[in-house]
Amino acid sequence: MSSTFTRALRPALRGSRILSQTALRQGLARPMRRANLARPISTTTALRSDSPIDISEIPPTPISHLSEVENAMAESVSKFANDVILPKVRDMDEAESMDPAIVEQLFEQGLMGVEIPEEYGGAGMNFTAAIIGIEELARVDPSVSVLVDVHNTLCNTAILKWGSEALKRKWLPKLATNTVASFCLSEPVSGSDAFALATKATETADGFTISGSKMWITNSIESDFFIVFANLDHSKGYRGITAFIVEKGTPASPSPRRRRSSASGRPAPASSTSTTSRSPRRTCWASAATGTSTPSACSTRAASASPPR
Repeated sequence: MSSTFTRALRPALRGSRILSQTALRQGLARPMRRANLARPISTTTALRSDSPIDISEIPPTPISHLSEVENAMAESVSKFANDVILPKVRDMDEAESMDPAIVEQLFEQGLMGVEIPEEYGGAGMNFTAAIIGIEELARVDPSVSVLVDVHNTLCNTAILKWGSEALKRKWLPKLATNTVASFCLSEPVSGSDAFALATKATETADGFTISGSKMWITNSIESDFFIVFANLDHSKGYRGITAFIVEKGTPASPSPRRRRSSASGRPAPASSTSTTSRSPRRTCWASAATGTSTPSACSTRAASASPPR
């Protein structure tokens, strides 16, 4: 929507990219002086003073420095969280559920597709912007923040980096506008150890049959889209692991059961019943197994963005 703050920030974001690229080109175009070629290139300025330096007068270096666009993103998300989410936090905690109107607003404001390129209907911003949005939401409600975190850094990332072009064109516009996603990796016995998952995928004439159990599936109550990890060939160990897209409504798709989370007042949904699900061939991540690169890389990004709890 034209009123969303992520869309409002796009012109400034494009402008900052152009300035950065121009500065880089100009820097590379400058001839290096002969004096500089005689010593290793360094970003540290040589000290030319014989007098001692009083370091107590030097202000501390900031741990992070946000650009103008990133500061604007933080301010916009903070205002949205305080104006829209905060008034409903107590009611959501008491009802132990996520308000569907809040989820709808997250999509409308572009917070569910921060890194999804504009060509697929997303905001076209970067990982830093996603982290900023997640942090500002966490200041008001960690539960909403985790919903946005998992959707962006686990599910959207997985499709962007490892999905086929057909999967991207089918799912990224939906994930950016109206479809909540879940990442089904953890299991009752192995936990989140991707090397030890037991869920099995068997190839059939028209696709795959997936059988096993998954636990701690964040967003599963709200989700219509599940990324399910399973092993196509246990003889290959972790190298037999790949991922499948399972849509809500598919026979024996993950059926969540609520469990209270210690991280917030709301429950952490989980699916713990062994199921057998059928998945069409086109929903398989790749023709060959992907090993653990997908869950490991996505989990690292999610951990980077997750609010402390």
